[in-house]
Amino acid sequence: MLREWAPLTALLQQVPQRVQRGIFFDDLSLTCVDALPEFIAVGTDHGFVLWFDRATGHVQRLKCEDASDSITSVRLVSTVDFLVAAGSSAGVVTIFKVPRLPLQNKQIERYRVSGLHCSKISALEWSLNGMKLFSGDVSGMIVLTKLDFYMHLSKSMELLDEKFSIVQLSFCHQLLLVSSLLRTIICNPDDPQNITQVGQRERKRLGYLGATFCVSPNGLPNQEIIYTSRPGLRVWVADRQGTVQQTLIFKDALLNPQLRVQLVNPAPPHILRSRSLSFPEGTSSDQDVTHPLVQQLGRLVVFKEHMLVTCSGNDLFVLDPDSISVVAVADELRGILDFAVTKDEIFVLEGKRSLVRLACQPEASIVGLPKGGSEQSVLSPSEAPLAATAVSSIKDLTNKIPFHKIMSSLSAPFQRQKEEPVLATEAVELPPVVALDSTVGLTLLESTPSKLDTIGQQEFEEVLFKGRRKKKKIRHVLAPSDTESGSESFGEEQDDLASRVLKLSPDDVLTGMPCRPLPLPDLRSPDSIERDVADKESKLAEVMPVLRDLLNPGGQLSPPAVAEEQKETSPVRPTVLPLAKKERSMSTSSKQMSLDSTTSTLLPVTGIHPLQQSTATETTDHWVQFSLLEPVANLLVSKWFVCCIGPHGSIKFSTSVESELKWRESEWRAQEVQTTPDGKVVWRVHRGVAFRANCSHENPFVEQNWTQEVRGVRALAVTETGTAWIVTADCSLQYHGENGVISIPSDFPVAKVTCSGFSIWVVSAGSGQLWQRACVSEAQPSGTHWLRIATPNGEPMVDAALSMKTVPMGFYTIGWVLDRRNALYFSFDALVHSGELPKQAPSWWQVLVNGGIPRPLAEENINITGELLVAATDSSIWVATKNSSLIHMNNSEFIGHKWDVVHPIELSVRWHEISAEGSSDGAGQLWYLSSQGELYCSRPDSQLFYAVPPASSSKIVCLSSLINSLWVLDAEGRVLIRQGLSEQNTAGSGWKELDLAQIKSTAHFDYISCGIDTIWACDTTGSIYMAVGSAHDLKACDFSPCWIQVEDDVMKEEDVHFLKVVAGCMAYMVWALDNKNNVYVREAVFPDFPLGTGWVIVPGVEAVNLTISATGVWVLTPNGEIYRRCGISDVNFIGDFWKKLPGSATYLTVSADDKVSAVDQESRIIVHNQKVFSFHHEPKTCIESDWELV
Repeated sequence: MLREWAPLTALLQQVPQRVQRGIFFDDLSLTCVDALPEFIAVGTDHGFVLWFDRATGHVQRLKCEDASDSITSVRLVSTVDFLVAAGSSAGVVTIFKVPRLPLQNKQIERYRVSGLHCSKISALEWSLNGMKLFSGDVSGMIVLTKLDFYMHLSKSMELLDEKFSIVQLSFCHQLLLVSSLLRTIICNPDDPQNITQVGQRERKRLGYLGATFCVSPNGLPNQEIIYTSRPGLRVWVADRQGTVQQTLIFKDALLNPQLRVQLVNPAPPHILRSRSLSFPEGTSSDQDVTHPLVQQLGRLVVFKEHMLVTCSGNDLFVLDPDSISVVAVADELRGILDFAVTKDEIFVLEGKRSLVRLACQPEASIVGLPKGGSEQSVLSPSEAPLAATAVSSIKDLTNKIPFHKIMSSLSAPFQRQKEEPVLATEAVELPPVVALDSTVGLTLLESTPSKLDTIGQQEFEEVLFKGRRKKKKIRHVLAPSDTESGSESFGEEQDDLASRVLKLSPDDVLTGMPCRPLPLPDLRSPDSIERDVADKESKLAEVMPVLRDLLNPGGQLSPPAVAEEQKETSPVRPTVLPLAKKERSMSTSSKQMSLDSTTSTLLPVTGIHPLQQSTATETTDHWVQFSLLEPVANLLVSKWFVCCIGPHGSIKFSTSVESELKWRESEWRAQEVQTTPDGKVVWRVHRGVAFRANCSHENPFVEQNWTQEVRGVRALAVTETGTAWIVTADCSLQYHGENGVISIPSDFPVAKVTCSGFSIWVVSAGSGQLWQRACVSEAQPSGTHWLRIATPNGEPMVDAALSMKTVPMGFYTIGWVLDRRNALYFSFDALVHSGELPKQAPSWWQVLVNGGIPRPLAEENINITGELLVAATDSSIWVATKNSSLIHMNNSEFIGHKWDVVHPIELSVRWHEISAEGSSDGAGQLWYLSSQGELYCSRPDSQLFYAVPPASSSKIVCLSSLINSLWVLDAEGRVLIRQGLSEQNTAGSGWKELDLAQIKSTAHFDYISCGIDTIWACDTTGSIYMAVGSAHDLKACDFSPCWIQVEDDVMKEEDVHFLKVVAGCMAYMVWALDNKNNVYVREAVFPDFPLGTGWVIVPGVEAVNLTISATGVWVLTPNGEIYRRCGISDVNFIGDFWKKLPGSATYLTVSADDKVSAVDQESRIIVHNQKVFSFHHEPKTCIESDWELV
């Protein structure tokens, strides 16, 4: 009996819900799937494949080179090793060779096929031995890649060009079967010019129809059968020569399937009622198969050697070609993005977060069956009807209490029950019975089905509970900016009953909620299920009076509690606004709203249910994140309202722009909307036509008389007077003023335009250059000429915005730009106020919208080049990612970061290492080591460098400094101390070698670090030593310090050992790195016990360089990113979370007062500066405020 036995919990609970895309956190979606008996591979929209080991439950990421591309097709083959082919939306095919036996200590090999496909990969196919890979794209190009795993080489060449999108590829015995939108052909890869078409004529209309080889009934080689889909729910049967032998018509069989597959979590009833297999009235089988109501058979995949699996719309079919019958149909799926077949299993990707397994028996790992066991049903024939009845009745019971009606008003915590209810969706709450315990001796009662039916017909009070999340100090999953990367778990169980209430969306994932395990198959007897249902009814009846008592007189919930050391963000409570007659309300009552609604034209975002709210979450650095239900395609913000354009042109606006958004929807449609600063004149662009209208602050998009102004519009910007700068379809610029239209000449194509007052900026198409129109005035509104503005780091821009801020002494204009790396910058001096460019380049300050807090180590940073949106007013800045449901807003203050290059006076050197720990508040020294091994020093904030004579003839391998103290370690393991350092003598006056006679015969140091009262060192074997004594005192002593070997209590693996140990200027700060880039902290280090008690690993980031200031720990990751550990104190030695600092470096150091210096990718010295900008005050430079825990 083919059915879904249980959710794929082991895989789905390990799929991260959100990943970082540049400066934003976006939802992770699954895109494609393929499977083997041992593994499952699932593609994602973030450039990696999830490789799931079904035996161990372990998930591994197979990352493609370009993380910005979505995986569109994945294909597996099992040979000597496992081979994974992943095709991307950019036309790149990545091949992974995964070792079959992990004990072989082989590394995963990656091959990249690029430059041949110019569009999205739509089909992949392996040869049986894995030596050939065929790939097809939506442009019709087919590429053959030959692999030589012994030589570690791959060779690709163009095989065919069908001109139409490839639907399916199938390879068998040196023949390649190609099915495109136009036709199905047979090709010999050794002779690609000789092709044979299956059938005599091409299709009358294009169609998504598949084809596959199948073993012949006699099992003889070179006698395979070809099955190919045809319009009209038909299948052709052909031979290897392409001659059609038979036509199988499944139209009538599809209406009468032998079995309907049972699902654990089927689609809601109202969605199922809208589906039908029959053709629309008056539709023939020869009509366009791309019609949404004309269902056709798509890809064909062989199942159990002689059957076929295919899909049509949202339905999956198992066909028997021999009897021309439908063996099974799964018509309750929520959708079908992709499906894969193993020997006796079918995997269906039915949603962006939902993967379903269909088989004739449960997985052995779940029910305890041996692999290769019988495929018969677990239930006996006499028990199966009762089990089906019980499951059906229970589903009816759960449908009586809709999900969006359950428990909305809960705020106070309840006492924890001994047995907590399982988190699941309605259909998953009580899964189908899959096994009966033979030891129970169950007696089936005749009255059981009738009792369950009676329960299912009862009416229940519709009350909605609303759960309050309890935030942890270390990790918070709701707001990405407050996420603790160093946390070791997803969070504690919440103490209130609401935390155990269902929080899963129809796709089993709710944005911002932790990924929790789904329940395993229910092994209870039907009698036990009946008793549990009765028990739940009684408990629900007891809870209802308590819930009413929890409500305050106003009907609202009690204020949420504030967690220790972290502020709970109050939920936004939007209210329903009065609507005009032509305006459709975005507010719906709980009776009108269904959680399973899939309407895209009208997405309610106000009302009672939490999913309908435009929730605002405050992140660090005073940014507020709004989570919407519909993706944003364009964004407009004025002083009076915020407007979001949906992907289908819908206009949703809110006249409240503070801490909550109360959405309403206009009857008009647009792809872009712009307005004057006072909001009285609105321009909108719909399908390339620009319209203009006057409006009011209260109802800016209601009952307006739109006037058509111009056609062929690509983008526009509106001035204070209501005139417009318009970018036409041919990328030229026009000014539409009161006296007519003026064409603005330019030597570059224009992509974007923005304006504020008489300042006009444009972004050029292709090159991304930033230009300003000079000499714009009231008398000459079109200006005179163009000035090119220097962009941050010379990077191309994708968007820009201007906002004017009024201050008591006048006003100033802030320029905002977004580059292709998703970096957001602002500047106060980029705007040119004269006809000529100033000599000095503008200062650009980078802003971290998400507060810079990374995700866990398993969710590494993924930088993409997506199209971003930025809008600015005089009191706020708004940023969003196109086609994302998140908007970030800041209307208080934010911090800008900038790296300045240090140019030593009369010195041109490539630098290798810096030590700034010996400087603080303008005192002490900074020490520099060049790539040639030369040593220099300087005073803080000085560009005058002093050359220091070498300590020895050996190469310097390590520098460690404190104020007026420098210790150097050379390649021979000798420690040399600089003498005579003082505020008057910056470079010192000599060297003294430290006596290491005690450990010279047993240890060879390769890293050393000076603490405030101790010296720590690491030798070549990974052993760590400590000596008690101040670096200042020891440099004048003639005797050898007493070295103590620190016990290693964490290195359990033979190939893992310490590389570096770093002591800070505070006695309790001792940190270390190992050769696997793990970060450790020494716990329980006290002034009277400087040795500490043990090492504790600090998760969240990998590091190759570590430095310590008086307040934090800074690390450099292998790819050059910089993070700081925040929240470290004498009572919290491990800290709270990692915070990212913009920029990239090869070496990192920090002074005791948190001034960061680094060596960049070009071997230059760079120092970090920052500026705090407030919308309520003039900008000011700040040093410490960026490193506060908000």
